[in-house]
This record gives sequence, C-alpha cells and structure tokens, in this order.
Amino acid sequence: MTAAAPELPSTLIDGLAPGGVLVAPVGEDHRDQQLVRIRRNDDRFSTEDLGLVRFVPLVAGLPRRPANQDLT
Repeated sequence: MTAAAPELPSTLIDGLAPGGVLVAPVGEDHRDQQLVRIRRNDDRFSTEDLGLVRFVPLVAGLPRRPANQDLT
C-alpha cells in the first residue's frame, strides 16, 4: 500500500493468495505509523513490524473526472 490506514482493511488481508505478502503503513493521520509486513502461508498469517514511517492517509471514494473532460 502507498497510503496509511488507521487499521488494515480486512479485504486486503483476505485477498492475499497463499505465499502472498502485503506491506502497509498502519496508523492515524499526521502521526508516526507502523510499517507492517503480513505474509500468508496457507491459512496462517504472520505479521512483522518493519519500523516507524509517515505516509499520507488512505482516502476512499475519490471523485472521478467525467470521461469527456480535457486534462489541460
């Protein structure tokens, strides 16, 4: 993930394939966040703390530009 969430969305964790890895910043806006690595091995998950980071917040539902709008 390239943006921080207050907690990891369960849809991202549930979407990991066996052998998959998710690296994500977790924590509140404008504060230190924990960078965590989650690995899925079959039906088991392991979590590793990778240290403190600061990322922009994860924002859901951003407005989309109409298809006929020019970029200039």
